Amino acid sequence: MTRRVLGRRASYYTAAAVVAHTIWTSAAPVLTYPLYADEWHLSTFTTTSIFAVYPILVVATLVVFGNLSDFIGRRETMLLGLVASAIGSLLFTVAPDVAWVLVGRAFMGIASACRPAHPLRPWSSSAPPARQTLPAALPPPRRPSA
Repeated sequence: MTRRVLGRRASYYTAAAVVAHTIWTSAAPVLTYPLYADEWHLSTFTTTSIFAVYPILVVATLVVFGNLSDFIGRRETMLLGLVASAIGSLLFTVAPDVAWVLVGRAFMGIASACRPAHPLRPWSSSAPPARQTLPAALPPPRRPSA
């Protein structure tokens, strides 16, 4: 099976889009929390729990699966993150109650843990040579051990 390889410019913009998507999906749902709180008459504790589930899952996923890309590859890890984000966004959008919001936000936390560091490597390495300043700030990619 051959892998399709994007050109330098397409890789750069794809990685930039993944980073932008990660930032958007981590922040955008916060704007709807007051709406849910008013509509469902949520307590302060419940609203705080909705906020808290995201960073808890980001940290837990990074601790447990932080080196996942070393085993399955950077592209596959980014795709898993995008799939988890889509699931989380869908659950968050159609949520009939707070449990769905919590599960959707958990998927978004998992998604964010799968994506942020990984898109930066191809983003920086696919930039035009004159703009490749980011790799100096990032550690070199780890190779899976045999």
